[in-house]
Amino acid sequence: MIKTEAPFKMSVTGIDGSGKDTVTRKALERVSSESGLSVVKLGRPAYRIEDGVATQIFQRTTEGIDRIHAYCDEVGKPGLITAANALNVVVQTRILERQVDTTDYDIIASSRDPRVDPTVYFDFYGGNTASKVDLERRGRFMQSLTGVARNLIVLLEVDPETAVERIEARIAAENAGQESMRPKWRHIHENVKDLSSLADGYHRALDELSCLEGTDIVRVDTNDKPADEVTNEVTQAIFESYTKHKKL
Repeated sequence: MIKTEAPFKMSVTGIDGSGKDTVTRKALERVSSESGLSVVKLGRPAYRIEDGVATQIFQRTTEGIDRIHAYCDEVGKPGLITAANALNVVVQTRILERQVDTTDYDIIASSRDPRVDPTVYFDFYGGNTASKVDLERRGRFMQSLTGVARNLIVLLEVDPETAVERIEARIAAENAGQESMRPKWRHIHENVKDLSSLADGYHRALDELSCLEGTDIVRVDTNDKPADEVTNEVTQAIFESYTKHKKL
């Protein structure tokens, strides 16, 4: 059955180490199991959720982009990393999101926002060009490039020092054999100084970008909180925004 009503669209974002992958999956699984809503999450990894159970989709595509991105990080050239990020955004918004947009999903979600995140990370990876293109122009360009809209953006906030500790712990766990939907490798910006700058960039973008007009913005502090408490806050934000936009 093809849906006649547009799905609710949302993003969960924040600096590396804020817990995006884990919190997004747990919150969406809870939304699905408690409400019966059908959910698809795009980005890397991508999965659909039915009755609270996540199943990966588009796996070959997302893993291929991960391999390209990992190589660019290993080479350490910002221009190549920018190209890899651009490829990911275009594939997600212009191909994958359009494939699921007309199918039977109530919620389309992504970890990282396809407009906000490229706008923020351009400060770090854009080189000399970044200083010549202000935040608003970047946001308008990303809106034009992606053609997406979001009803809700959840920003997960974390101290950069804590973020680095979490990143190191996750890499160590995977090296010890712990499985995850998507392997973690270290990006060149994953240090306290650069993550601090990126965190400031998120706040500026969410406060200033005109392309986010009409989007609910929710900030969730993840410092000194157990994962379940953060998941509860994100789940509540999703339910409240969904109810508001769907007028249930």
